[in-house]
Amino acid sequence: MKDLTQGPIGRHLVAMAVPIAAGMIFQTLYFLVDLYFVAQLGDVAIAGVSTAGSVSFVILALTQMLGVGTVALVSHAAGRKDRAEANLILIMVAVYWAIRGFGPAAQAGSGIAFRVMQACFLPVMALAFAASPVAGQNFGAGKVARVKETFRKAAALSSLLMFGVTLLCQWRPDALVGVFTRDSGVVAVGAQYLQIVSWNFVANGLIFTCSSLFQALGNSWPSLLSSGSRLLTFVLPAAWLSKQPHFELKQLWYLSVGTVTLQAITSLWLLGAQFRRTLAQDPGTASAVRQAD
Repeated sequence: MKDLTQGPIGRHLVAMAVPIAAGMIFQTLYFLVDLYFVAQLGDVAIAGVSTAGSVSFVILALTQMLGVGTVALVSHAAGRKDRAEANLILIMVAVYWAIRGFGPAAQAGSGIAFRVMQACFLPVMALAFAASPVAGQNFGAGKVARVKETFRKAAALSSLLMFGVTLLCQWRPDALVGVFTRDSGVVAVGAQYLQIVSWNFVANGLIFTCSSLFQALGNSWPSLLSSGSRLLTFVLPAAWLSKQPHFELKQLWYLSVGTVTLQAITSLWLLGAQFRRTLAQDPGTASAVRQAD
């Protein structure tokens, strides 16, 4: 196992993120290629595949939960040189439910835009996955400064990447959606979705980074609390909005921007509290906290 407690943090992050991103790209290409060919059948087919895809991602997310604790324990053990010891989709389901009254074109447009957004998130998700073992090993080794440096560099890189993707979605969102369909109604919905929701891309990058650090520190409860806050602040208002007589799709997209921003603030605050609790101690106390957790 590679020793991540020595050498430049930035180099470790990039070296680990590249192969992770490559694997994720191939996995995402399956859904994008599938979506491209299904799109030739019309907006009803796209809406159906998008809804079914969200259900499959929920199942995948549940299976991935089993690995969260394992990654944390292995990275901590590796950091101590002990080789022997060595949530987004639910929101989209709520969106599909809220916009069901607008017809297949609206569901198809938002479904395509959501898949495009997932593809845009790949580099940042890979970076976040890489940050977890880097921070985890250094946490296990008691190297507090390197844990904090991992967060700072991962957050800076993710914000830079997401800012670039935001500019792209502001410039030509219609071109991104138009790759999959020529239906003007579907393109209009998808382009509006990307142009509005892309304002929360930087915030999403920070959320991914915070979640990876919570995992590295062996405490995923703050990440769960942050995700739960998003569900409450988005799903309940979305359900209320969908019942209003003058409900428009863009109201839902702006609600998404606000709730993701709030979640990012919550995640940063919770991570700061976790740092103060776990890292602001002498090495002996920190080791005791790790074993107790």
